[in-house]
Amino acid sequence: QFEVEAYGTREVDSLAAIAVGPRLPEQWGVAKEQRAPVDFYDVKGDVAALLAATGDAAAFRFGADALPALHPGRAARVLRRNQSVGWVGELHPRIARALDFTYTPVLFELDVETALAVARIRHEEISRFPQVRRDLAVVIDEEVTLSSLTERVTLAASSLLRDLRVFDVYRGPGLESGRKSVALGLIFQDISRTLTDEDVERLMASVVADLRENLNARIRE
Repeated sequence: QFEVEAYGTREVDSLAAIAVGPRLPEQWGVAKEQRAPVDFYDVKGDVAALLAATGDAAAFRFGADALPALHPGRAARVLRRNQSVGWVGELHPRIARALDFTYTPVLFELDVETALAVARIRHEEISRFPQVRRDLAVVIDEEVTLSSLTERVTLAASSLLRDLRVFDVYRGPGLESGRKSVALGLIFQDISRTLTDEDVERLMASVVADLRENLNARIRE
């Protein structure tokens, strides 16, 4: 596509895709028309994985945005260091009905030059100080994907988060309808000193506050 600028036009290479239909191609004992459809959160997770391949995952975030042709509550602008580099979202219900779609399409578009530029590889010094692990069980809405959850944790935990592991997903008695419990292992480490309990508790408090505010999460004791 072409963009009009002050001194002429610029050709922009874009990567775009559309997903539509059941999330799973086959599901035992479930008719095709009853299978859960691909939704905004699935495609958003796929886009996040694609962006992570640049080696610059921490620079990206998804910002809620109202895009005319997309669902008002299921669309987002893709930002890299606060610069818009694309968008993702479900087709607006009004348009989907007008076109008589059985399943609502989910679309995304990325500016190849700005969104998919590979970050320069950096070599990091290996810390001689010990790692500290904290486990956290978080109850979230069923539609929140694991990629969305881990993205929020990574953003909230600061650069001291060295590793993040999902080691259990629970659905069943003791949880509200439409909710699931995800167990996370957060591993912290500082390059210059040993982390104290107070340091780690402060980081965990930041993560918990962020998840409560952005994902309507509660902590499972």
